[in-house]
Amino acid sequence: FMVFFFPLLLFFPGNVWGEMGPIGIPGSPITMLADQLEQRQEEHLVIGQGFVDIRFKDFRVQSDHVKLNTLTGDGMASGNVIIHDGANRISCDSMEFNLHTRLGVMREVSGFVSETYYVTGKKLERLSEDRYKIQDGTVSTCEGDSPPWSFHSQEVVVKLDKYVMLKHPSLWVKKIPAL
Repeated sequence: FMVFFFPLLLFFPGNVWGEMGPIGIPGSPITMLADQLEQRQEEHLVIGQGFVDIRFKDFRVQSDHVKLNTLTGDGMASGNVIIHDGANRISCDSMEFNLHTRLGVMREVSGFVSETYYVTGKKLERLSEDRYKIQDGTVSTCEGDSPPWSFHSQEVVVKLDKYVMLKHPSLWVKKIPAL
């Protein structure tokens, strides 16, 4: 039994592995849980692997891998990423984000921006609290891989509760372009 742990300590010197939380960020605590956690205090870096779950105020990120700078709030998540942020529920392959500003970039996206717009896209940028930009994507008020209707566009800009702007849009009914 002791022989098993001794090589692990030699392999990961100076690192802390296991469940951790709360982690300190000035102003508010972050809770970060994971199957494996590595903390590099001198770099202000925490790395989570396996099932990772980060909570900060009403912002939550779940994924397979996360790197988070506890000083700046900058982070990267990859693998089965799910974001819960107020009314937003978004899934993506990977993302870069800042916990303080809640701005970020997500890749291979699908989900709800507010409770109104179901979006998909190659890239989604959160430009402000209520403004999003989606590249090579779709927008609809209906959920699913084949919603009853959707707009496909090279670029979509959503200003919550105000407008949706589309660049070179096409209207689709199910999986068939209508316009």
